[in-house]
Amino acid sequence: VIAVTAENDVLAVLAVDRRYESAVETAEMIREAGGVCEPFAADITDEAACRAMVAETAERLGGLDILVNNAGVAGAGRAEQMELSAWRAVLAANLDAGSIAAQAADPLVKARGGGKVIHIGSMYSLFGSPFSPAYAASKGAIVQLTKSLAIAWARENGSPEKGREEEGNWMMAGVITGLAKTDPDAATELA
Repeated sequence: VIAVTAENDVLAVLAVDRRYESAVETAEMIREAGGVCEPFAADITDEAACRAMVAETAERLGGLDILVNNAGVAGAGRAEQMELSAWRAVLAANLDAGSIAAQAADPLVKARGGGKVIHIGSMYSLFGSPFSPAYAASKGAIVQLTKSLAIAWARENGSPEKGREEEGNWMMAGVITGLAKTDPDAATELA
């Protein structure tokens, strides 16, 4: 998850990873490129930790303007072979965490007059995956969650066309379609 605040046209980022060392590496890369970044460790599958991550962003960086949920746990395994616990772990990271973070971000973004919540989908959001159905299902669901949030936030202002200055967006990351057709194993590795 990437949580961002924009102050004086400078983006400040809270780089979040379940391993603190990885968050520090990300923060150092952003700083080396001239950005402002703080590392933060959180298990986003834990509701309290996910909400704390969002609150910590506002506290450390002076507010919250943009929330980017880019969690992606693949959970490889065919549907008929996948244990329920593995299925739930993928959905907890890829879907539940995005929903919890968006809920926690909503009042913070409203307090600043608007902002963005961006969830990262996948090409598997559209065409599924025989090798990781939990991943495909979670990414398809995050796209629908984002659309639902955008509609709800727009209607809060009484106009689906106008909306308030808070947006829900999704972006799709994935593999080149030709690669998936010609080499399914390579496509699975890249997902």
